[in-house]
Amino acid sequence: MHGPREPYRVLVIDRDRARRERVRSAVVAAGPGPVPPRRGDRRRHLTQPRFEVDGAIDVREGVRLVREALLGGRPYAIVFVDGCGSASTDGSDAIERLWRLDAELQIVLCDDRADGPRAAVTARVGASDRLLLLPSLGDELEVRQLARVLSAKWSVTRTARTYLDELEAAVEARTEDLRRAATHDKLTGLPNRTLLDERLAACLARASKDPAPTFALLFLDCDRFKSINDSLGHEVGDRLLIAIADRLYHGSIEWSGRQVPTLDVFCCRLSGDEFVVLLEGAVCLDAVRAFATTLMEDLASPYCLNGHEVLASASIGIAMGHARYEHPEDVVRDADAAMYAAKGRGTSDPVVFDHTMQETTTRRLALEQDLRRAVERREMSQHYQPIISLESGLLVGFESLLRWHHPERGRVSPVESLALAEDLGLIHELSAWSIHDALSRLATWSSEPVRPPYLFMSINISRTQMRVLDVAAVVGGAIDATGVDPKAVVLEVSETTIMDDPVRSDRMLTDLRERGVRVFVDDFGTGYSSLSCLQQFGLDGLKVDRSFVATVSHRRDYAAIVHAVVTLAHNLGMQLVAEGIETRQQLSMLQGLGCDHGQGFYIARPIAADGAAAMIRNWADLGRSIRRRAA
Repeated sequence: MHGPREPYRVLVIDRDRARRERVRSAVVAAGPGPVPPRRGDRRRHLTQPRFEVDGAIDVREGVRLVREALLGGRPYAIVFVDGCGSASTDGSDAIERLWRLDAELQIVLCDDRADGPRAAVTARVGASDRLLLLPSLGDELEVRQLARVLSAKWSVTRTARTYLDELEAAVEARTEDLRRAATHDKLTGLPNRTLLDERLAACLARASKDPAPTFALLFLDCDRFKSINDSLGHEVGDRLLIAIADRLYHGSIEWSGRQVPTLDVFCCRLSGDEFVVLLEGAVCLDAVRAFATTLMEDLASPYCLNGHEVLASASIGIAMGHARYEHPEDVVRDADAAMYAAKGRGTSDPVVFDHTMQETTTRRLALEQDLRRAVERREMSQHYQPIISLESGLLVGFESLLRWHHPERGRVSPVESLALAEDLGLIHELSAWSIHDALSRLATWSSEPVRPPYLFMSINISRTQMRVLDVAAVVGGAIDATGVDPKAVVLEVSETTIMDDPVRSDRMLTDLRERGVRVFVDDFGTGYSSLSCLQQFGLDGLKVDRSFVATVSHRRDYAAIVHAVVTLAHNLGMQLVAEGIETRQQLSMLQGLGCDHGQGFYIARPIAADGAAAMIRNWADLGRSIRRRAA
């Protein structure tokens, strides 16, 4: 960056010594001149630019001087070039050689020949705001004006570039924080489920080509964790989890290095007191059982935590990797089933999954039958979670949430419902109904005489829906049928879903944009999309994942990450929604960070359509309530 008292360096390339001297004198005269006697004039004198001028007789010498200036850290700002003295007929070779060294040079090319260089130079080097083509320099006043204007332009350009470089570095650092938070457990530092699924997917790809087991998954659950956590407190519970993770990691590495050096070992914390260990490579069941037994013995040794001697044990289930597995979740499911079998047997031995442990499969078959009936009979319902403006506290929209309350099994998650619907060929029917129902509600609410001035409906689009549906056609059909304003429709799509098939996603998102529908990235910060993809796909907003919101009020690093996301979104012209707001502190912090919208249990829980309609009619009361609670 150019210092305030540092002179601007100017280079004059001209074979005519008299012309070089004339330009040099004019440029130097553009500086402050002698120090004036009056104080006010002296202050202005100090702020005027200063110039240091060098001369070169030809382009070769000029290139050498530019190179030396760059190496010395004092680059030239302006270069005056005599086009008639250039090696080419139009002076473009000089421009190209100079810009090849320093692309920020402000170049003035002078050529007083009748056939002037303008068209030829522009055709060769292209139009640029760093190049000024003149037939001649004119008088001294013109040269002084050029020196002042071009030096100021050069300085502003360098300052802007430095700022952009610093901003990009800051964004990259925050992005790396987001990636780390998305792929690793914050308490233990172990990889999380996201990385596990990646590793398992690679294992399954290899297993499809090899009939022998090429990996094994161990699912561990701490048997007494809840009682330890309840009796000794959460701090001891957290320390226990950290100690278990440490023993698990180092014990796994030590065993594989001693017993089977060819195995790769991958440890992961799934959630709570559940951990998994993935063994990659040629594995035999006896060796895996021996390894599991060793881990159980290591984990059963006493822990000294906050002055307490804590005894804990683990139940371990094993799933051997075979070609019959198609999805990572299938492997985890079977290892989990084996772990529950081990826990149920009450033994200290690990249990290997077999096909008698298929309660999950049986439940799934029953759910498939029930789902088919529920779709046919329209037994599904939707709830609506309010979304407010964090600046005013006023209601601005709702997120529609698909609900299936099974008469015997209770609530079935939307993810499971949609996966089942895909298997049964009902995904289009169920999705079309849920989207049409949500927009029909929005149309009704938007016609209420008493309502907020602005109201939108946010609809989740799952990975399954994005993969098998023409989402733009389904949403467009619902908009046409209900007559809602397309700009009042927001679709939420996760980063991972978009990047599963970027080409298909780009085509579908383009169709949605052409219809006027807005698209937000859901759970931002938990996937792998690069910053460039935010602009590549023309997205309209981001939803900060609840994992960041949960810690924003008591973790400075997470608050910094959220602030970086807010800045990023606003710089890209996007809106930002924070989900999972559950405390007053979180609400106040997010308001202070400049987040646009928010939702969560502290604001309002998801409610049925009748409750949402009542809230709309009393939207002003909700705003006052939110402002009062945030104060």
